[in-house]
Amino acid sequence: MRKISRRELVMTSTATGVGLIMAGQLRAAPCRTALKKAMYIGEPREDTFKALKDAGFDGVEVRAGNTTPEQAASIRERAYIDAHNRSMDSAREHVKKLIPVAEETKVVIALENVWNNFCVKPSIFKWMVASFKSPWVKAYFDVGNHVK
Repeated sequence: MRKISRRELVMTSTATGVGLIMAGQLRAAPCRTALKKAMYIGEPREDTFKALKDAGFDGVEVRAGNTTPEQAASIRERAYIDAHNRSMDSAREHVKKLIPVAEETKVVIALENVWNNFCVKPSIFKWMVASFKSPWVKAYFDVGNHVK
């Protein structure tokens, strides 16, 4: 690391200060976007829409149905499980295509557990590797990715 002289420090500090002061003199460009107001409501009704429009609102966010926090959590969990299953299926499909190449070149396909929850449970990781029934597909366990 290069040492700086007192003179360089003073010059740099002065230039920075002048720049900050000048920046404060600049005016912001005018906002050309028309801002809209919206309100969140539960069940939509025609009279509610009219009342919101009369009150100056341009939009409304509705909640279809009466979803409880527990139901929303269940929906998120189901979506997570579906995404995880698609990820596993896609990974298996691509690895299967590589097995003949690995066998021919004598290069092992090393599957790694990763930070985004892919194969972080030992039982799932074991199943994933064993599912190929190939000596050319093995586990590459990265402890750094396993610990969150």
